[in-house]
Amino acid sequence: MQQRTFKQVLILLLIAGLLVPGLGMPARVLAQDEGSPDPATPAAVDAGAAAAVDESVDPAAVCDEPLPEGSVPGSKEIRLGAVESTYISSGKAGGTFDGTGVLRVGYSVPDRQYAVRPLVRFDTSSIPRGAHVYSAQMELQVTASQPTTDTTANMGIKVYTVDANHNWSQGNASWNNSSGIGGQPTVTSSIPKQGTGKANMIDLVKYWVNGGANHGIMIIGDERPDQGRARTMNKWPVLTVVYRCDIVPPVSGMAGLGAVSPRKFTVGWNGEDKAPDNCKPSGIDKFYVEYNVDNQGWQPFTEQSGGTKSHEFNRDVPNGATVQFRIHADDKAGNVQKTPGQAQATTRVITRAPTVVFNSLPEWTHADSFTVSWYATDALIGVSSYDVQYEMNHDGVWRDLILQTQQTAFTFTGGKNETVYSFRARARDSAGNEGSYPRQAQAYTTVVLYPIATVEAFNPNIVQSNAPVTTTFTVHWNGRTTPDTDIIEYHLRYQIVDFSGRTVQSWKDWGTFGAGVKSAPFPTDVGDGIYQFEATATNNLNQTTPYTGKAEGSMIVDLADTFKLQGFMPAVMAP
Repeated sequence: MQQRTFKQVLILLLIAGLLVPGLGMPARVLAQDEGSPDPATPAAVDAGAAAAVDESVDPAAVCDEPLPEGSVPGSKEIRLGAVESTYISSGKAGGTFDGTGVLRVGYSVPDRQYAVRPLVRFDTSSIPRGAHVYSAQMELQVTASQPTTDTTANMGIKVYTVDANHNWSQGNASWNNSSGIGGQPTVTSSIPKQGTGKANMIDLVKYWVNGGANHGIMIIGDERPDQGRARTMNKWPVLTVVYRCDIVPPVSGMAGLGAVSPRKFTVGWNGEDKAPDNCKPSGIDKFYVEYNVDNQGWQPFTEQSGGTKSHEFNRDVPNGATVQFRIHADDKAGNVQKTPGQAQATTRVITRAPTVVFNSLPEWTHADSFTVSWYATDALIGVSSYDVQYEMNHDGVWRDLILQTQQTAFTFTGGKNETVYSFRARARDSAGNEGSYPRQAQAYTTVVLYPIATVEAFNPNIVQSNAPVTTTFTVHWNGRTTPDTDIIEYHLRYQIVDFSGRTVQSWKDWGTFGAGVKSAPFPTDVGDGIYQFEATATNNLNQTTPYTGKAEGSMIVDLADTFKLQGFMPAVMAP
């Protein structure tokens, strides 16, 4: 082997110094003198790793396809163009390429730019912090390839995060000041010779959205000098992100309840889904309502869809129990409202209506008006109103007496003699509980305004010339009154009509008889005719039967034998 000169050894050492092992961070390559002919080949850290990417894989297949906007409730698609974009060149290490209008990646031999690396930054600040990212794709539009004889369809690339301790700008980034600012490789993909290359950026975008520093990315391709492969791309890559912008839980609350409620009542609530500005809320998915009886612990009441705002409460709780309610909701984007620690609505549940009790009535009422009264029991919160009905003579027909009243007494008027009046009532409380009418009367009394006296029927009802006695006939009467009164006297009167029905003698008092007298003889010397009688009685309350003007008993006096008797048939005129 030919002995090397000192100068040759020194050149080899310098070249070796440029070959830095790949440590997951691109090494800074020293700048080449742009004017030097045939400069030494610059080595690129991790060039081998970039070249090792499977270039036979379709670039579209190495990343998830973006979800269409709206395919997930509350999702949103955003296309972000690069806000800063340039590339750096090891062959022109001090140069900047912002004005070239393109990006380049790989190893460009013909123009002696050698290792070329894009620097790109996307502004993701419009995505709400903490948003759930469903997909993120960067699109790299390839416009030219080197060499033209490159038969490999794809070039492997790696995307590096820019170190948080370094900043760059598209106007001054060069190989000298920026080749070593890459952080960790986060994405491995490939780009074609022509057309659109894609890289799955979801993990990196998630990192940015969750507060990670965003200083852009560095893209490193195949930097093997012996391959001389490079791609020219459009200067402004596009990052398409589909994310759930609705990251805010809904707000819900219970509607107010009355201080008291019946056994069955409607529980209401309201709710609104929230979302950050410029984000459409996904909408409430479910409401979850809980209840608590007398502080015994919260338990599920109902689970309802987002469009339902009420539900009937009909649980078996103790009468007078305090029932509390609270609610939380979730939305269709999966955000869950925190369950409140305290009740949001409270009511006292009254499960039984008050019971009505009537004050007793006397068995007999000797007036056509009297007062009926009542009161309520088990009325924990008071009675709001009563309904009262009455019945006559147990006929089964209940008639409304007074409705929707807060009165507890009523004067009944227009009572009829010898009529039984029965009463019943129901009550409702301020919670809305309404009792039922009892099937049976709760109070009753019999109205008796006067005693009753009647003339008994005559048998036989005719006196003729052949009668044993023709000068008189006996009138019999009787009377009745209530057990709490006594008849003290009877009064009788009579009238006479002829056989044609014409009045001969209008009604005339006959006599007053003591309580123990129930009959008396009546003379016939007035002459032939029909004698009609009516009786009344007076009791110890000085109540007297009213005269009606109707005959209660009739006797025919026919001493001229005008009538012919036929068996036990009524008397008829002789032909």
